[in-house]
Amino acid sequence: MILNYLRRFFKIILFRLKILNHISKLKNIGCNRRKSKRKIDLAGNIIEIRKQEACKKKSEKIIKATIVDYSLRGCGLVIQSEQSPRLGEAYELNIVKLDFKSIFIVGEVVWYQKLAYKTYRIGLKYKEII
Repeated sequence: MILNYLRRFFKIILFRLKILNHISKLKNIGCNRRKSKRKIDLAGNIIEIRKQEACKKKSEKIIKATIVDYSLRGCGLVIQSEQSPRLGEAYELNIVKLDFKSIFIVGEVVWYQKLAYKTYRIGLKYKEII
């Protein structure tokens, strides 16, 4: 009788360990795979971006973007655009700091999500700082 209780007890423990192992694997999927910590102190700031190949063309319009979060390796933005972004597409970001100095960064779209009509949330991975 005691042996049966011990078997049930160990089966429950093994089952819980399997569930915990499965959950820990799920944590490494999606946005939790980040290697750099996200920061949000610039969240809500509006910056100017445009497609990198269009930077040479003066006629290409500048897109206003809102910073959602950023890290050392990339940032999340919300943009309003006629065309949906494409994976691998390069954008040039113009970030103006408080001392009115501009930072130009080239970033590549690694993911995007449609939020509403002509509104997208995009994830950019920094390629270079100009």
